[in-house]
Amino acid sequence: IEPRGLTVNFTVIISFHEQFLTTADQAYSICCFYMETEKVINAELEVSMLTTAVQTKNVPMPECRYEVLGGSPGGDIILQARVGDPVYHKWSCHTSSSKTLLVEYH
Repeated sequence: IEPRGLTVNFTVIISFHEQFLTTADQAYSICCFYMETEKVINAELEVSMLTTAVQTKNVPMPECRYEVLGGSPGGDIILQARVGDPVYHKWSCHTSSSKTLLVEYH
């Protein structure tokens, strides 16, 4: 395709009622074309090699626990539930290392 570029097509619908079509509703078909250009740039550039270093450190494993909570995220720990009861699964981990990333899921 000439000229080279990127074409984006989409439709925007302006609706005046969330459930019904009205005579005031409008739709716009929008087409955007972004032309690709080619330019040759000459420049002298020196690039040094990347230096690498290996670092190792033993980090203590975090202490993790899993709990099932009843009713709400701040609810009590439950040992049993019936089908349909709202329950929240809580995983929590704690570590003594300050440079360990911990993620907690609820």
